[in-house]
Amino acid sequence: MGAATHQGKADLFRALSDPTRIRVLETLAAKECSAWELLPAGLRASNLYEQLVVLRRAGLVSMRREGCEVIYALAGPPVAQLLAASHLILTGALDDRVELPAVRPTASPESSPARRLPDARSGEAG
Repeated sequence: MGAATHQGKADLFRALSDPTRIRVLETLAAKECSAWELLPAGLRASNLYEQLVVLRRAGLVSMRREGCEVIYALAGPPVAQLLAASHLILTGALDDRVELPAVRPTASPESSPARRLPDARSGEAG
């Protein structure tokens, strides 16, 4: 992977770094909407349009005109999959914060020259 690909991914994740943009994407994952349908309470229309521009530039949202309305949609199924994956990662990370699993060696002690790590729960020494 080249530097341009890494930069593109960083730009993508930067576009995902705002809670308002995540809210917009999750709304669009359920259905296509006009900007007015996307406008949550307490958010100025100008701010919503700025967020939509960021999402469009990142390739996460597409738009089309229907008469005098602009309809927004996710740019494709991978965007919905990314949202679903982020939910799984987040819920897994939250579970890990509650109770961290014990560190276990990946190879058996007989096949690995590395010392076996102690199990903190049993008080066992390596």
